[in-house]
Amino acid sequence: MKKICLLMLALLLVDIRSAGAVSRQYMEQKCQRLMRENPPEIMVSYNYGQLKYDHTQDRAGLEKIFKTITPEKDLVGEIDGVTLLNPKVETASEMRLEELSSDHGCLIPKKVMLHVMFVDPTIYILKNLPEDTCRYKLTLRHEQTHADIGHSALYLFAKVAQKQLQKKVAEQGARIVTAENVEQSVQEMNLSYQNGISELFAKFTQVLKDEQAELDTAENYAKETALCR
Repeated sequence: MKKICLLMLALLLVDIRSAGAVSRQYMEQKCQRLMRENPPEIMVSYNYGQLKYDHTQDRAGLEKIFKTITPEKDLVGEIDGVTLLNPKVETASEMRLEELSSDHGCLIPKKVMLHVMFVDPTIYILKNLPEDTCRYKLTLRHEQTHADIGHSALYLFAKVAQKQLQKKVAEQGARIVTAENVEQSVQEMNLSYQNGISELFAKFTQVLKDEQAELDTAENYAKETALCR
């Protein structure tokens, strides 16, 4: 009799575990279905920032700023100007919570937002460089070309980043949560979205540097300098 009771208890435990697994699987399927039925809105915005002009730096100051942008690049001749764009990317999201059971909910992204920007973009021009000279006008035009390259690159990055973010949000999907871990889950999902575009953003900043470097070659400097002779 004792053996029969133990066998029945073992079978009952198997049934309970199986029921729990089925219940969890059912909730998971329902959770993902809820997200597919009402997919999140993906919003990407970009902001060039208000371009400023700074005439307070001497040549040593300009060289220091240049080195913060491209520490691996050697200076070519004397520097009369430098453009600092400071690209940055931010993500944020709005979530909704759907009830699955008395103690489980489905955390679903309602809106995922990506914002790419230039922070305090500034064109630095050598102080005391007379504005009515050819050299000043040439330097200003050169640095404004750097800014134009940055604007075009930022716009293109925003378009590519939107597709990448859509892919990452779909891969992440919705998440089953409890009252105890819902806040942590929101943070983890936001971090996942941020990490999803971090590699792309790193590539963007490198491409931006490479594009800018093509303008700062010895050959191009020589051609520009010749215009003021």
